[in-house]
Amino acid sequence: MTIVIPAYNERERLRRNVDHIRSFAAARGERWEVIVVDDGSTDGTAASLAGLDAAEEDFRLLQNPGNRGKGFSVRRGMLEARGPAVLMTDADLSTPIEEIDKLLPAIKQGFAVVIGSRDMPESRLEPAQPWPRHMMGLIFRMIRRGMGLVPNLRDTQCGFKLFTADAARAVFTQATEEGFAFDCEALALADKLGYRTLEVGVRWHNEPDSRVKPLRDSWRMFRALWRIRRRVAGGSGGV
Repeated sequence: MTIVIPAYNERERLRRNVDHIRSFAAARGERWEVIVVDDGSTDGTAASLAGLDAAEEDFRLLQNPGNRGKGFSVRRGMLEARGPAVLMTDADLSTPIEEIDKLLPAIKQGFAVVIGSRDMPESRLEPAQPWPRHMMGLIFRMIRRGMGLVPNLRDTQCGFKLFTADAARAVFTQATEEGFAFDCEALALADKLGYRTLEVGVRWHNEPDSRVKPLRDSWRMFRALWRIRRRVAGGSGGV
């Protein structure tokens, strides 16, 4: 499996979390490829990863030419992935890597895309999101559904998503969004291309140092929804 981690100014925690992912895989007797995409960090994020053994081909650091956005970074990592399944996860591991075991069975059942969700009955938020972030999510969902973009999915924005390699290549070859709305575009494209999607509740820890700023990013994301709606025809949504 390949793990794709977009990172922007994550020096304080990224190395620790990458080491945890690698240790978790090793404890399972597995060897996962980890791809970190450094999105023009200015705090020494890349230097904090020095010493990871790229010669063994289970770790790669990709560096963007400046700050291009989370969507650009995830797309680049997905298209570089070599594993038969590809997980995108946030650098802060707000969804613990151990939650992968809730997603993997669905791949074996024939789903091509399995997304972690903070809004399913079995979801566990530790603690819940702050009120502004929660309201931003509710309004975003309402508008997204009103536009007919994957209306059957509840939480398109949780940063813990598993794709088969075929689905990842097909979706991210066509994706263009570079900002935070890229998740919605990717899922709408997967639906349009006929890939089966399943939403699974996961554990999620609210990270105070989130890169999402409700006032600044809300307007950008709503504008992005209109772009996505124009580019991607409406579909039936996930399962």
